[in-house]
Amino acid sequence: LNVLLMCPRYLFSKKVAANVAITNHVLRRHALPCSERIYYGTPDRFSDANPAALSGADVRKSCVAFVGRFVPEKGILVFLEAAAILKNEGVDFTVRLIGDGPQRAEIDEFIAAKALSDQVRITGYVSGSAMKESLRDVSVVVIPSIWEEAAGLVALEQMMDGRLVIASAVGGLEEVIGDGGL
Repeated sequence: LNVLLMCPRYLFSKKVAANVAITNHVLRRHALPCSERIYYGTPDRFSDANPAALSGADVRKSCVAFVGRFVPEKGILVFLEAAAILKNEGVDFTVRLIGDGPQRAEIDEFIAAKALSDQVRITGYVSGSAMKESLRDVSVVVIPSIWEEAAGLVALEQMMDGRLVIASAVGGLEEVIGDGGL
């Protein structure tokens, strides 16, 4: 069905004043006529920020987090495999997985199989003040996507909150992070 819709969509895309893409990656990927890139906006996250809270992470024991849906394309198991390697090397850290989704059971099994229960905490889905609290002591957010992210809003949000972002160099993620993360 999607293949059949491609022709009418392309024809309609020629009739509009502009087609908008959220990153240069999407602009190149779709290659529609009359296209332009407009990055999406994000709310002012510093209006009620407490600068002390942004820099108050305990550097003796880093808390590294993932924020998002628990689906295979987000690469959570890649992240947890790296956590298992660090644990075996004696690194002292905690992992916080903020979110939920269809891969939850597989993630729970992976944590048990790799003996990561002492390092990994899953919050489940949170938003608003519960999200702020879940991220309070997080110093690094990892975005280990194994598919082409269109832009990576979570990367922008975390960088705006003063956290280091480590992400896969795929799709629009690399563009959005630029030299502001790894």
